[in-house]
Amino acid sequence: MDLKLLQVFKAVYEQGSLSAAADYLDVTQPAVTASIKKLEAALDYQLFIRSGRSISPSPDAVQLYDNIYRHIDAIQACLAPKQTLNVYAAETAYFLLGDVPNINLRESPAYEEQIYADLRAGIIDIAIDYFSLKESAFVYEDVLEESLVGVHNSKSSFTYQEYMEATHILVNIRRHNQSIVELFGKLGSRHIGSTANGTTNAIIAANKTNSVTVTTRSLIPFAKQLGMVAFDLPFEAKSIGVKLTYHKRYQNDPLFKSIITNIKQELS
Repeated sequence: MDLKLLQVFKAVYEQGSLSAAADYLDVTQPAVTASIKKLEAALDYQLFIRSGRSISPSPDAVQLYDNIYRHIDAIQACLAPKQTLNVYAAETAYFLLGDVPNINLRESPAYEEQIYADLRAGIIDIAIDYFSLKESAFVYEDVLEESLVGVHNSKSSFTYQEYMEATHILVNIRRHNQSIVELFGKLGSRHIGSTANGTTNAIIAANKTNSVTVTTRSLIPFAKQLGMVAFDLPFEAKSIGVKLTYHKRYQNDPLFKSIITNIKQELS
């Protein structure tokens, strides 16, 4: 059955008249009348009962409407062109993207697997984050290069021994079943005071407990606002590549292209 016939039926049912439905659909009234007759012929029952100039739905029409209207709304929502995109961003990028138009910005989940699951399901359109694994269905574009630093309330330098003996606030961001620090800098066993969801929360917890934590260089200004100082980590740590990723089917989508350009400008 032609989906458009059901869309016309839904409009007539909700608007209460053929002329109002025609105005709503931006078509002529004869076109609406013809669609209703065609649908009635396909269903083999009457949909609307005329009474003078007004119409009212038949009992069969009421039942049909109750069965289909939610599905029609869902289909129309899927087919309608998007006006905004849902974007996950790691904290490093999150605080830089507040002025980008036409995006609904959310902080990334802690686990890489959840980011991929939400991209596949269409819950999210773009993710700007650290990815340890790449999948062939997605496009990856480098947008930021970050380095790790430590922060503490007062100490501006640590020997490796001092660092390992300090109390640490662990950031609960995991990629490929490893924490960010484990992934980008190999360390032995540390004394973990607590675990925080997110880098800024870890900085706040370290500030309150006089502990150390690891953050990205771009978040040093946030730590300084709390009176903390940054220090170079006393071990070798790799730089972190922040990537913008989205499904390949959107490579030529005009809205995606426009928003990606705006995101890159903000992050540059």
